[in-house]
Amino acid sequence: GLPSVILGHNEKIAWGCTNVGADTIDLFRLELNPENPNQYRFDGHWLDFEIIEDPITIRDQTDPIPFKVLMTKYGPVIEYFEINREVKKLDLPGKFALRWVSHEGNLEDSLDGFLKINKASNWAEFREGTSLMTVNPQNFVYGDVEGNIGLQHGGKIPIRKFGDGAMITPGTGEKYNWKGLAPFEKLLSIYNPPDNFVYTANYNENKAPNGVFISQDSNGFYRQKRLKNLLKSKDKISQQDFMDFQNDLYSEEAREYLPLLLKSTKIGDISPKIIAYLEKWDFHLTKNSIGGTIYKIWLYETIKKILIPLIGKDLVEPYLASSPFDLKRLMKLYDTKSYELENLLNETLKMTIAFLSEKLSPDFTKWKWGDIHKTTLTHPFSSVSEEAKVLNIGPFKTGGDPNTLCNGYYIPTDDFQVFAGPSYRQIHDLTDWDKSLVALPGGQSGLPFHKHYRDLMKLWVKGKYVPFLFTREAISKNLEGIFIIIPK
Repeated sequence: GLPSVILGHNEKIAWGCTNVGADTIDLFRLELNPENPNQYRFDGHWLDFEIIEDPITIRDQTDPIPFKVLMTKYGPVIEYFEINREVKKLDLPGKFALRWVSHEGNLEDSLDGFLKINKASNWAEFREGTSLMTVNPQNFVYGDVEGNIGLQHGGKIPIRKFGDGAMITPGTGEKYNWKGLAPFEKLLSIYNPPDNFVYTANYNENKAPNGVFISQDSNGFYRQKRLKNLLKSKDKISQQDFMDFQNDLYSEEAREYLPLLLKSTKIGDISPKIIAYLEKWDFHLTKNSIGGTIYKIWLYETIKKILIPLIGKDLVEPYLASSPFDLKRLMKLYDTKSYELENLLNETLKMTIAFLSEKLSPDFTKWKWGDIHKTTLTHPFSSVSEEAKVLNIGPFKTGGDPNTLCNGYYIPTDDFQVFAGPSYRQIHDLTDWDKSLVALPGGQSGLPFHKHYRDLMKLWVKGKYVPFLFTREAISKNLEGIFIIIPK
């Protein structure tokens, strides 16, 4: 966090942001000196690793834990990675260096940028603030009391000499290194577009605006498609409409993929009632959806069944936990083997039925998505002991998935528990700031057992909001108390 208002409004403008999803990290495969493992090849020469001692201090322990970092022309050598909330040692031959845009700027510049945004009164001043961002790129959306709107990319995006960052890059010379960072003037900027709206849901329809390549990632495609359709569906959009949009659980992904699955599968001995639930499902992935539950598990089992023979189980599980996939592209592998595909889908549907029967109930009318897909705000201390789990907030049954507007990212191998979702919702009325609304998971207080530690969570789960008061008069009329923080 930063000591500034990251998302919100002042008297003149309102703003919000989502992650651009730019590829800002590259891995470089180093060539080690066979006669000296403390050296790597760079432009035909063997260079020594720069060794940085960075001991880790532990509270109540006298001696810190020794830790050293090997530094290269590209950046630090990485030896560990995190997956499914577990830190593992990198088990690959050789060494890899990492270059990341966030290692190349000062966080203080981003703070200055947000402070400028906080005080901005127009588009030019707002853009000046976004131009200072050194963090991973963000889609900053803008609106002001004069009726102007805009979208501006803020942050750093690499310009590469070699490749596009999707694959591991050779690390043997300057020709493989980055050329630099894209200048702010080249970043995407939209002001008062002809459609009269700007929108973002973590997806970039233009993969290389102004020649600045963003990413191969297609994450957010279905969410953004749904958002655009909703915004174009009405000439005038009310505050209630925006609340509905933010809590929308319609799955554009399911609308595209489920008919493909049903059309391509061999129904055979599958219960007609289960098929009926799938055929009649309206593609809203609510917590009570039965058809949605069957679809999501069927899709998961199908992707696994196709991919494991191709790339192995060890890669499939983390891939499904973090990456979007294109079912249509995978099904093209069976263009000349339709019978094989029919049998595969029949098998994975049977696997789905077996899984849900064991996990939930043999009675398929009890296969509700919220009984699998649950959200818990997990306190960092809860991993220390069972008693500390009282600090957690939840679990709550929730709808959605990574591809719904109201999203809920989950890891199938971690019992489908939600690990990411909407951390903040805001709806601003620029004609009367006191009519603005806000929704926050958890509560306003970070103090456990405080009455405002978890009181907003149930509202957030239900898609409800509370007033987001701004004027001193409105706040004074609704004041409960004053919380004073005194530094020691």
